[in-house]
Amino acid sequence: MTTVAMTLATSTRAGQIKYAASRKVGAQGNSTGASIVSLGDEQAQIVSDERRAKADGYISPYERRRLNRELDEAGRDIYRLKHNDEVARWRRLNHWW
Repeated sequence: MTTVAMTLATSTRAGQIKYAASRKVGAQGNSTGASIVSLGDEQAQIVSDERRAKADGYISPYERRRLNRELDEAGRDIYRLKHNDEVARWRRLNHWW
């Protein structure tokens, strides 16, 4: 895989995670303001790290691994926020599935 292809793959994955975050959390309106701000800060840090990694025109295996780890962690945070107890309780009480 060429450097350009690796860069595109990384930025595409980051874009997919950010898009999924906005759809899953923002559209539902089930989360608190603090948690949304926290996710936004996390996404901003990922974008900053990605920009820094691309600055020299090459993303090293270490940088790619670190970015992927950050993206995986962000995905887990989104999942946890979406499936927290408050949301589950609200869905049970209001029979919303």
